[in-house]
Formats: sequence, C-alpha cells, structure tokens
Amino acid sequence: RARNKSTKPHPERGFSRVGSFRDLAHSRRGIKFVGLYVLGYLTLSVGAFSFLLEPTWTIIDSLYFAVGTFTTVGYGDLSPTTISGKLFTIFFSLYGISILGIALGIIGTNVAEAQEEAMKGVRNRSSRRLMKIFDTIKNDNESDQISDGITANSTSASSVSNSYLESLSKNDDDKLSTMNQDEKSIINQIGSIFVSQLPVLCLILSLAIFFGKKFEGWCTATSIYYCWTTLATVGYGDYSPQSQPMRLFAVFFIPFSVAIAGEMIGRIATIFANREEARAEQRFLARELTMQDLIVMDTDNSGEVSFNEFLTFMLVTMQKVEQDTVDELKVVFTGLNLDGSGTIKKDDLILAVKKRKEQKLGNRAARK
Repeated sequence: RARNKSTKPHPERGFSRVGSFRDLAHSRRGIKFVGLYVLGYLTLSVGAFSFLLEPTWTIIDSLYFAVGTFTTVGYGDLSPTTISGKLFTIFFSLYGISILGIALGIIGTNVAEAQEEAMKGVRNRSSRRLMKIFDTIKNDNESDQISDGITANSTSASSVSNSYLESLSKNDDDKLSTMNQDEKSIINQIGSIFVSQLPVLCLILSLAIFFGKKFEGWCTATSIYYCWTTLATVGYGDYSPQSQPMRLFAVFFIPFSVAIAGEMIGRIATIFANREEARAEQRFLARELTMQDLIVMDTDNSGEVSFNEFLTFMLVTMQKVEQDTVDELKVVFTGLNLDGSGTIKKDDLILAVKKRKEQKLGNRAARK
C-alpha cells in the first residue's frame, strides 16, 4: 500500500549553510517570476490586440507593442487605434511597467554578474598561465646551474630570484594600494562598470548594426543611434523597426538591451548614493553621545546600555535595518529560546525536536 505523501514542503534546515539565503534576483523563484510574467504578458498582448481589439495587427506587432510598452521605450510607430484598445492599453501598460520592471531588473542583474564572473575567470586563468611560465623559467635556470656545478652562481641566482620575488611582492602591495585609492574615485568606479560590461555592450551594438542594415537599410551611424535611443528608453520614434523581421528581432533585443542599460545606470547611481551615504554616516558617527541617547537606547529600562541595545539602535538609526526586521528576529529568537535563559543552547534544539514530535503525535491522534 502506497504511503500518502504529505504535500506540505519540508522546511529547509540551518541558517549558516552556504547559500541558504538568496534574494529574489538570485533565487529560482526569481527566474520563474521572470519567465512566467513575461510569457503571460506577451500572451495577453497577442490575444487581446491581434484577435480582439486590433485585428489588423499581426502576432509580431502585438509582441513588439508589448515589449515597447513594458520597457517604456515607446517609439510611437505602433499604437492602438480603437477606443477599446486605448482603454485596455491604460491598464495593460500600468501592469507591464510596474510588474515587469522587476523582471527587467532581475535579468540585468544576472547578466551583469555573469559577465563579471566570466571576466574574473579569464583574469585568473591568465594569472595561472603566467605563474606556470615563471615557474618553468625558474626551474630551467636552477637545473642549468646545478649541471654546471657553479655554486657561486647558484647562490647569486637564488639571491636574485629572492630579491625579484620580493620586488614582485612589493609591487603587488603598491598596486593594491593604488587600486584601493582608485576605487575611491568616482570616475574610476564608473569606468570599471563600463569596462566590465564592454563585451555585452559590444554585442548589443553589433546586433543593432547588423539587423538594422539587413532589414531596415540603415547606415552604421543610424543603427548606433537607434541602439542608443533604445538603451536609454527615450524612444524618439524617428527611427524604429518597420519590417516584420526587424520587429521580431526587437522583441528580444529591446528587453535585453534595456535590462543591461538599466543595471549599469543603477550601479552608477549607486556609486553617487553610496558616497553621500558614507559622508552622512561619518558625520553621524562623529557626534558625541548624550544622556538622552542613553535613555533612548536603554529599551529594557535597566539603567545601562548593553551592546545589543547599542547595536540595534545604531543600525536602525543609520537605516541599515528596519525596526520591524529587528522585532521579527527577536520573535524568532524567543521562539528558539525555549528554556527562557536568554541564550540558545543544544538543550533548546532537543526540546524543540521533542515538541515537534509531540505535536505530530497529537495531530495524528486528533485525526483518528
């Protein structure tokens, strides 16, 4: 007799497990969110416009219109002509911009991070190859010196090798110091963003030039101009896809390019925001502690401020964490601290397991 499998998912175990917490952009749920909502939005567009509201539109036209809507590019070359189509577009565009904007952010984040990881891999492989070459040269020199039997030269070479390694280490330290200084420069940080995404940008530009020439007869400059107005989502409408093959290409090109550009613009904006935030934090931390501060920090009214009270107050005040999040974590901690000692011990976990077993037995008895 087959066992009835419980449909209730088992809770994942452990807070400290590597990768146990992932935000929406890096989780499977985020990927499903992107796929389902984009597919549903495109399907809704085809069904509503091509078959009901705008019968003259082809399926490609409806897909093209949907993509131009939720990316806010809106070239203006294709728009509803019927009253019902215009009314539907009000809600259609609101839904697309608000919900699918999240999807674009997830796509841009994953593509940008994948590109950075690929570049790191290339740099690491290059470094390993250089080290192998250096080790080979070093070993060849040592073997030649041993075969010649020249002890003095061997000692000299060893000292030169050591001094060379020391100079390399010193140069690495100097480079590291220089890199740390460069990272503080906004211009260098912005430049690093463009450099890290350069291969993807070149791919986007190459595709725009190729398909622009092939299907629309645009020159290279016009294709680049079209690509940029699409990336920036300004969509002036003076140059836009007119042929069906180009519009089909735009269905894939627009979301991908807008997602990449949005991620880059977001990172650049974050640089400026982080700088101002760091300055504000420095000014805040430079303040002197007052008696009023101690009264506010002392949440248990014990007459003294513990480290936990100080840490919670500072994190919330500096807007590193919300007070609601702190309160929720306190509830979780209280639920795990079963013996009320103020700390979580092995005994608490054993007691929690016993309670879960008793609860399961009680539920089974109630069912019978």
